[in-house]
Amino acid sequence: MPMTSSPRVLVVEDNPINQMILRTMLSREGIEAEVAGNGVEGVDRAAEGGWNLVLMDLQMPVMDGFEATRRIRAMAGDCSAVPIVAVTANTLPEDRRQAAAAGMDGFIAKPVELGTLRSALRRWLGGAVGSVAR
Repeated sequence: MPMTSSPRVLVVEDNPINQMILRTMLSREGIEAEVAGNGVEGVDRAAEGGWNLVLMDLQMPVMDGFEATRRIRAMAGDCSAVPIVAVTANTLPEDRRQAAAAGMDGFIAKPVELGTLRSALRRWLGGAVGSVAR
């Protein structure tokens, strides 16, 4: 999949309201966001390649974010190295340890605050983000 001029973020989230909120927040930062509704869809979409970042919910039907992350990390090629950041209401230290053990690179608590999201975008996308540097 060819890279576009704006960063591409895959949002793996089963809740339609959270999907809308994250897509809106990312769009306002000049980022192209696409949604996968569960871990299986997330793994399939990640395999397409061309993503700059994956925002991964932990608790989803069909396949949770932990297993989806392990499967993405096990893939061949560049898609296995994409930064994956957990986005979850589960914020206990054990949740963070499990996310890291599954191969996630970062952790954002829900409800997602714009400042926290911007910090994560700066960290994982760096200079690729247009309006995040505001």
